[in-house]
Amino acid sequence: MSTTEISDQPVGKVAAAAADAQADSSNIFGIPAFRKLFFGSFIGVLGDRLCIAALGVAAFIIFKGVDGGSVEDKTGQIQVWATIPLLLFYGLAGALVDRFDRRKLLWVVKLLKLLSVIPLIFLLKEVVTLDPNAPDLVIKNRLIALWPYCLLVIALMHLITVPFGPARAAAVPDVVPERHQSLAASLMATSGLLAMLVGVWAGTELSRTDKGIGPALTIIVACVCYALSALLFSRLPDNVAVPGTLRHGNQPSDVPSEAPSESYFEGLWVGLKYCCRRASILGLIFFECTFWTLASAFHLLFIFHARTVFNLLDNELAGISALAYPVAGVGLFVGAIGAGKISNKVSPIVTYTPAFLLMTIGLYAIFQSSAAAGGGAPAWIYPFMLCLGLGGGAILGRVDADVLAVTENEPQLRGRVFSIKALAFAVTIMATLIWLSDPFNFFGGLRDEQKSAIALWLPRLFLMLVPIAFAFSWVVDTAIWGHKSNAGPQTLFHTVWYRFLWVLMRLIFKILFRYEVVGAEKIPQSGPVILAANHASFIDPLLLGCSTPRIVQFIMYSSYYKSLGHPIFRFLRCIPVDETQRTAALKTGMRTLEHGAIIGIFPEGHVSHDGKLSAAQGGALFLAQRAGCPVVPVAMVGNYAAFPRHAWIPRFSKVKLIVGDPFIVPKDISKKQYAEISDQMMEDLAKKLGLEPPPRTADLIAAKKSEAPQ
Repeated sequence: MSTTEISDQPVGKVAAAAADAQADSSNIFGIPAFRKLFFGSFIGVLGDRLCIAALGVAAFIIFKGVDGGSVEDKTGQIQVWATIPLLLFYGLAGALVDRFDRRKLLWVVKLLKLLSVIPLIFLLKEVVTLDPNAPDLVIKNRLIALWPYCLLVIALMHLITVPFGPARAAAVPDVVPERHQSLAASLMATSGLLAMLVGVWAGTELSRTDKGIGPALTIIVACVCYALSALLFSRLPDNVAVPGTLRHGNQPSDVPSEAPSESYFEGLWVGLKYCCRRASILGLIFFECTFWTLASAFHLLFIFHARTVFNLLDNELAGISALAYPVAGVGLFVGAIGAGKISNKVSPIVTYTPAFLLMTIGLYAIFQSSAAAGGGAPAWIYPFMLCLGLGGGAILGRVDADVLAVTENEPQLRGRVFSIKALAFAVTIMATLIWLSDPFNFFGGLRDEQKSAIALWLPRLFLMLVPIAFAFSWVVDTAIWGHKSNAGPQTLFHTVWYRFLWVLMRLIFKILFRYEVVGAEKIPQSGPVILAANHASFIDPLLLGCSTPRIVQFIMYSSYYKSLGHPIFRFLRCIPVDETQRTAALKTGMRTLEHGAIIGIFPEGHVSHDGKLSAAQGGALFLAQRAGCPVVPVAMVGNYAAFPRHAWIPRFSKVKLIVGDPFIVPKDISKKQYAEISDQMMEDLAKKLGLEPPPRTADLIAAKKSEAPQ
């Protein structure tokens, strides 16, 4: 099938066809298209790191012994020049990724990078002849003069690579079915990180002039990586090759003909507005920026800490780094893969918040506890490097998966979101490098005591960020799960936590409201049951849920379910229903009761403004009639006085739940008999509450008829 043929298909058919073709694969690496995308990305990023490492080794050989600290300055310059193009053009890459043929974009980028780094081979070919301890000054001076050209090549290489990151992330839904997308996104993010770790080590070893092949030949190895990466990307399936403007059912005639520059700048503006209007996207950008800021700062501060606190010499520093960083790398990989596997099953709250706590523990142990140890390189540093890596990997592995989930309904903006996220973390990396290493001596550099203070404050900063991480996790949870009405099957994890919170809330209610349940033994201990109670406070679901040890699920309007309270509602097993579709609501309730659940319903349908009873809406009894399950009326006395609708804080007032006798609604009854049963239930509740009963159904019908125009 040709690209043109695919482009003309309606919205969703391209991705759906690809997903169906791969759906029989239970192992994500059993999907050929994903293998090509993953290994193409890994090999491509590996080539980048080989180039950077080769230039870093060359800087050490060329500038060792020149101007004292020039080696550190030149190493910092490499990172800065590699980041500048990302700052300038990352934002524009989103529109390119969303509008262009992603397959062609990926392999063309790698071929252009191959061509761009070839000049480095000729610029660095003489480095291999230099002895760092007794260099040839003529060759050294010539190489020093060529150094600015090396930096320009690095800048050009990273300018070409700008669209690569957003394109490979946005292509994930094009090559894997939906059930694999979370793990695939985490693996893609991890592939880049893993390639960076492997590339730094391999590039450094290969570039050494004593045991390796030298910087120039290492660049040739990088070129081979680019060629292999381009080959893999060129063999991606046709659905990746569909231009972004045609991905969603547009015909070629529908595609606006805009000048490329206007299109890309407009795309940047649209993407920025989209991100700024959604707190969930801002939260994911915050998590990404936090991770890369920590990674950049930790690398620089750990080296400083090892020299000043551990008092390590160069060879000792190399020894501890050779083990510490791989341990952290293992943690990163395990954390990222674990986050990818669970991201479509558990809330972001149980991923991001613990990740920040893990990083806080790791930072505290490495910087503060080790400082108190009084010098030396403690052996227990390695478990805390693993801890640090696990936290960082959990963040890195989940962010991209959550971006895909948040933008699920707006895939035409996916590339822009990824590019703006990349722009944000590029800014943070640049700021961190300039602040801590100051390679151009803009600010005079930090003194040792300032760096030491930063290292000691870093874990405290992350501890202070935990509440912010929790809040953003909550928002992301709502954005991802708020529109999904399926509460999912009950798990052991949920049951254990529900029991724990049941005991906790019951204790709190005992203290605050002298909580009491009368007649709890009337609630059946098994089988489907409906609890019908009056509704005068927003805490009524919690009060009613504590009346029985069974897990009580509540039917609620989906508008509430999509609010910021969604994580709580989902944890409480609430059943969201569309208030405009009563049939769908009843079907949802029926499916729940068929599994033997106990459902809590407030027949009035809303929270009372004055504590008085309103007429029943009929949904509870109708559902009980269709399901054939017993209805247990529950009168909640004192709930309005304890926490009325308009209050912000609870009042110390007694709350007592009086459980009535269960009853069955017969299936074969008339509308009049049905109304009488409903009226009788509300009158019984009113009697237990000491309130006036609401108007009877017959009176309400007569009033409506009298108000109707003749």
